[in-house]
Amino acid sequence: MCSRLSFALLLVFVLVLPPPLAQASARTVQGRVTDQNGNPLKGAVVKIKNAISLRVRSYITRKDGRYSFHGLNPDADYELKAEYEGRSSSKRLLSRFDSREVALIDLRVESKQ
Repeated sequence: MCSRLSFALLLVFVLVLPPPLAQASARTVQGRVTDQNGNPLKGAVVKIKNAISLRVRSYITRKDGRYSFHGLNPDADYELKAEYEGRSSSKRLLSRFDSREVALIDLRVESKQ
């Protein structure tokens, strides 16, 4: 009797509960910030904005000009931009259709004109 009841309850849970949603793994974007001559920019501020939530994160580049953002939602587009001493790079897009788990996007800060 007890085993029939246990089996019946298990069957109800299997049939009633929806299957777990497939979770795509989080993405990473990384790259280097350079000046117009290709020299790395230490201390540049890289900003990344989630196009869905509008959440903005920032990263200050290391000595070699490198930055990285981890744990990005694979179902969202992201806009990246670098700023350094009043100058900025053009905006770059990391698309949700880009299937790379680790995307490489370099940013170049233009000189003042």
